Amino acid sequence: MPDTRWPAAIELGQRIAEARKRADLSRQDLADLAHTDLSNLSRIENGLGNPSFRTLIRIAASLGEDPSYFVKGIGLDMIPEAAEVLTVRQWAAATRAEQRRAGSGEPRADNGR
Repeated sequence: MPDTRWPAAIELGQRIAEARKRADLSRQDLADLAHTDLSNLSRIENGLGNPSFRTLIRIAASLGEDPSYFVKGIGLDMIPEAAEVLTVRQWAAATRAEQRRAGSGEPRADNGR
């Protein structure tokens, strides 16, 4: 079965696990300090889940780290779905092109839907 985890989630989880180990904390200790449950923390560390912003802040604070430490260098290239999302510029260009086609009588890209 192929690994479907995002590279970004794997990297984030590894950074959290490494910081936890440097702090000599068990997963349960960190989960308690960060006010999350053990299964959630385990999923995060294994790259199977993404923490909410609040949970990431609590984890960072519990480990004495700046939250940016955990996400620095994690880019859109590490999130496969990001390639499927239009940027604002792409959306605006597509919208302008659609408006031009509508004004010129050309067929619409979405078949009129």
